Amino acid sequence: MTRLPAAALLLACAPGIAHAAAPLQPDLATLQAVPRVELPEAAVQKALAEPAIKGRPYRFAVPVDLELAPRQGLWLERGGTASWRVRIQSRGARSLSLHLAQPDLPAGATLWTYDPHGQLVHGPYDAGRLGASGLWTPPVSGDELVVEVRAPAGRGGTLKLGTARAFHGFRGWHREATADNCNVDITCPQSLPWTVDAGSVARVHIGGTILCTGQLLNNVRQDQRRLFLTADHCGVDHEQGGPADSVLFYFDYTGACGNNVGDPLPPPTFQGSAVLARDIQTDFVLLQITDPAPLPEGAYFAGWDATGGESTAVGVSIHHPSGDEKKIAFHDMAPTRSPVNIGTECIIPAWQVIWSEGTTEPGSSGAGLWNNSHRVIGILSGGFASCRTPIQPDYFARLDGAWTAQSAATGQLKAHLDPDNTCVATVPGLDPDTDPPPAPVTPTAQNVVCAGGRSTCTGRRRDSGALDALALALLALAARRRLQHHQQHPRDRDR
Repeated sequence: MTRLPAAALLLACAPGIAHAAAPLQPDLATLQAVPRVELPEAAVQKALAEPAIKGRPYRFAVPVDLELAPRQGLWLERGGTASWRVRIQSRGARSLSLHLAQPDLPAGATLWTYDPHGQLVHGPYDAGRLGASGLWTPPVSGDELVVEVRAPAGRGGTLKLGTARAFHGFRGWHREATADNCNVDITCPQSLPWTVDAGSVARVHIGGTILCTGQLLNNVRQDQRRLFLTADHCGVDHEQGGPADSVLFYFDYTGACGNNVGDPLPPPTFQGSAVLARDIQTDFVLLQITDPAPLPEGAYFAGWDATGGESTAVGVSIHHPSGDEKKIAFHDMAPTRSPVNIGTECIIPAWQVIWSEGTTEPGSSGAGLWNNSHRVIGILSGGFASCRTPIQPDYFARLDGAWTAQSAATGQLKAHLDPDNTCVATVPGLDPDTDPPPAPVTPTAQNVVCAGGRSTCTGRRRDSGALDALALALLALAARRRLQHHQQHPRDRDR
């Protein structure tokens, strides 16, 4: 497989983007002459008080509607190229991005967005890159974003941008770290045995407003199909989230061990996806990444185990807490089966985990729970663990519950991870550089499960997304009693 360096990913394309296009060199010296559109401050205030809770979508930005028309910007013709620019500002924003629902670009035109310092330049986008819901641009840092359209001279008159939304970022994007300092960077020495697995994990942006975590999964065919698993409550194709073609995937957001200062976010690795399957009760959504850009260096397809067998004491979760750089949390007590309600009308079949080092936070939702065989057995649905409450539990929706959650292919994992119906339910991880490519996984007496869990609930999500007070108290009490029992009887594992 041919790989591109990270810088080249700026030019790697979704459908319609030109591979050979030269990167834009913004004319920053003349920006002062470009008109500015300012967003009303009142439109973003209501989002600032919203608490961040695991088990509900982690919102980092709020949408503000606006109209964009050529008269609001400035045209300039140089040689055979017409250039149109406008500045969009939302005072106090930590980041800004755009959704253009139905832009109409002139023939041969491309659109770019960038910050006024030219540190992040996103594009080129042309008419062929529009998804079903329009164009979703990645965020830039700060409270101002520049939109630039370049077209052949004489064709700019047909430009229409129409109804748009800007996303005012109010958390999860700045140079200071957002996660608490008990979190362990994936680049720290104790993370070394999991470095390869970490290549499957990405920070994801949904609908311009939500941050979550997820991972690429291998499948029984081992054919490198880009299957990506995250939590259903993250909001892909939900009203409180955003459409699947809005999802941005960041696979290479990592930093030095222990520096506790967040590095600037790189450009997204991939843009756009489609929903293959989802289920509310088992809290999963399986996506296919539709962007054909080359895999980044170090990419990996995670192994998984949907047999539901008891897990050993040692395991990890790899995640992006509060949208921060990639972290890892360790446990040395065996996960236990523990049903949980994270804010739906459904009880989720889950693994309960108590961390021995590190933790998770809002924004970690959708992260995998790996067993000591380096296979994902669950995805993070919610919990109470934090740096302040290290002995409180987290809850991971079990993959064996999602395996055949519904009879239709759109409601289960098996139809997509095992498309040939071999019933193989345990698959190793895959390095895409393996040469020759591995053969499909073969059935054995130990790895076959034809029918796993079956969902019995299709309830709706509550707006609050939080556990009720009584459930919180009971679950926390049970976790404390389990921990006390383990401390008093370390050899008597509670299975």
